[in-house]
Amino acid sequence: KITKAADYLSSVYHHMDYEMKFDQVSESRKIDEAIKDKEDYMAQKKAIQDIQMDPNTNKDEKLKKEIMAKKAELDDEAKKKGFKESYIETLTQKLEEKKKSKGLYYYVNKRKKAGTSRSKNHPDAPSEKDWERFQNDARNLRKLVYRHKWNNIKSVSKKGVDLPANIMVLNFMKLKNDKYGSYEQAEVKLNKSISSDSPRQGWTFHRRLDNYGTDTYYSHSTIDWYENYLDFMKTSMGGVAQSDPDKESVNMNTLRDLKHRVIMYKAFQSK
Repeated sequence: KITKAADYLSSVYHHMDYEMKFDQVSESRKIDEAIKDKEDYMAQKKAIQDIQMDPNTNKDEKLKKEIMAKKAELDDEAKKKGFKESYIETLTQKLEEKKKSKGLYYYVNKRKKAGTSRSKNHPDAPSEKDWERFQNDARNLRKLVYRHKWNNIKSVSKKGVDLPANIMVLNFMKLKNDKYGSYEQAEVKLNKSISSDSPRQGWTFHRRLDNYGTDTYYSHSTIDWYENYLDFMKTSMGGVAQSDPDKESVNMNTLRDLKHRVIMYKAFQSK
């Protein structure tokens, strides 16, 4: 009974709350009697939309009908006075909002790929303030946790393929028994080339330079490059991808451990 009473009081409260909100919108329309300008139309339209977006509105059928009627009345008056946005205006506004949500670098990089980059003086090119705003937003959106230093030992790719590809499979390796020479020579020998029928687009091998001692999480890293995630799945995600594993006698597991694997998608590329 207490629960039912609480639910009933909650329903009454929400009903009264929306009655007051709706009355505020209605009163503003009665006082104004007519929309003064486009800004006034947009303000009243937003007030109605705020009530529509509230989840509790769906619980009151009477309120829903009154809101729809009020919205239609407002739109009709705005259309007669030329204040209502056209379909093209609405679409353009949504497109601009979508562009902003994807970010500055997305479109700059997209134009670079298409060969349609704009000059610095182009009227639609990003301004200095746009770039400054991007830098500020980037600092607020992410935190640089750690930075590692690597030495590039070897990099190979299929003929005609420019790295980086779209999918990067990053493997963190821990050397065994400090046999740097033996391990690095074996890794390079095993991946000396990428065959044309391989799902991989390329391979890169690094030695870590910024961490020393016995308690080191990893000593080397390899990157397997793929055009898409499906190609990576074709390798069965078992061991580390190799060019010709059946032709090599070296057991890489005696030289290093695969400590961790991270798969990343290339969001954008800047040259």
